[in-house]
Amino acid sequence: MFTSHDIVAELRAKPFAPFQIALSDGRAYDVVHPDQAMVTRGHVVLGIPPDAAENSGVFEDTVKLAILHVIEIRPLRRQRSRKQK
Repeated sequence: MFTSHDIVAELRAKPFAPFQIALSDGRAYDVVHPDQAMVTRGHVVLGIPPDAAENSGVFEDTVKLAILHVIEIRPLRRQRSRKQK
């Protein structure tokens, strides 16, 4: 079972490494920047950017996730763009 402290630890890691929060209902949310999340004792509020590729710090919407339903925190594997020859 995960706690708010587990999520805060991921957000404060130096250097920050993007991660994904998986929930018991099958949904998963990417956290690509530590400023994207606000943690309370029972919830994580995530900012949702207007475009998944955009990282301007301005969010389109938010989603409130109950920490009770977090089943996994996993590293986010970002695909590297391939150089054109």
